Amino acid sequence: MEKKQSKSIIYSLLQGFFWMGLGAAVGYCAIFLQGRGYSNSQLGTVMALGYIISLLLSPSLAALVDSAKRVTVFHVSWFLLIVQALAVLCLILIPGQGPAVSLMYMLYIAACISGNPMLTQLSFELNRAGPVVNYAAARGFGSVFYALGVLLLGFLADRVGTFILPYVGMAIILLQAAALGALNLPGGNQVLSPSGEKKSGVSLRRFVLENRRFCLLLLGTALIYFTHNLINNFLINVVRHVGGNTSSMGVLSCFMAALEFPVMLLYDWATRRFRCGSVLRFSLVFFTLKALAIALAGSMAGLYAAHLLQIFSFALFTPAMVRYVNLHIAGADSAKGQSLAYSMSPLGSIFASFLGGILFDHISVPAVLFIGVAVSAAGLLLCQFCIERDN
Repeated sequence: MEKKQSKSIIYSLLQGFFWMGLGAAVGYCAIFLQGRGYSNSQLGTVMALGYIISLLLSPSLAALVDSAKRVTVFHVSWFLLIVQALAVLCLILIPGQGPAVSLMYMLYIAACISGNPMLTQLSFELNRAGPVVNYAAARGFGSVFYALGVLLLGFLADRVGTFILPYVGMAIILLQAAALGALNLPGGNQVLSPSGEKKSGVSLRRFVLENRRFCLLLLGTALIYFTHNLINNFLINVVRHVGGNTSSMGVLSCFMAALEFPVMLLYDWATRRFRCGSVLRFSLVFFTLKALAIALAGSMAGLYAAHLLQIFSFALFTPAMVRYVNLHIAGADSAKGQSLAYSMSPLGSIFASFLGGILFDHISVPAVLFIGVAVSAAGLLLCQFCIERDN
């Protein structure tokens, strides 16, 4: 029992440091690159290309974990942390802006984002022989760390300068590495199926053909994530529009993330009373309502009020989608299913970053946000038709 509790605590810390790192890499990308002299269009391009790399990388790594006998979740996780560390080191050493800085930030974003499906899959592997970790609670722990991280980053960027961001990013990567190293599994970290042999999943192409309805659902979530990321990736623009600054953005991001923790902590309790598919439908509705509320907000108080809907949108959707994949996708293909589900956020971000950078440079902030509301509503309709009843 003591060993299980130890693994649960370490896994929760790993989730926490991961989401803190994501806040540094993605949440403060606009702040860092604008500080280096990038325009909205330029930083949007950098972010979009980083998401494209992640979109290509993440499913490929997941397919490797599902099929290769000698490659485990641990191997892939270490690889991604090393890529992040090297990219951030280059950002520290290379001044100003230019192709090298852009490329390193793309790799930083891609490697960071690709780590999440591996983290999700790791929770399943830890629980194969019996309950060890509560994913929803650990993910809620991640939200708390994200909240603390973005608050600290906002303060440092405002008081010290944006140059400090990659140094903080490197410290967070080292904390992730320490947690991952402490999370040792029997057999030299070999994550195996209960029979002791690696599962054999289908190819990515065959997976898509055999799970068409699921893939259409993912397309709908990509549209919803377009709007979600259009707001989050350029949140500093939205905050400045209503009179805020970098510190204001940090506090708002902290507030938003802190709201997620109690919801995720109680998610397992809620699923004993409501079907997973119903929770998913409910949360997707509130993504669009939240986007509309943000578009209508005319002050920081209005933005805080709009972000209260985070409780019913992202905070519910994240654990619900993980469970939905677990219910509707074959166990041998679980890593691919989780990776593809998570890849919809990068896919939405690709278009949000490319188009958002151009739109924010040429039209008003409210006009951009209302375009996002329309896209989110289209995604909501598609998702409602594709969600299946729980098995």
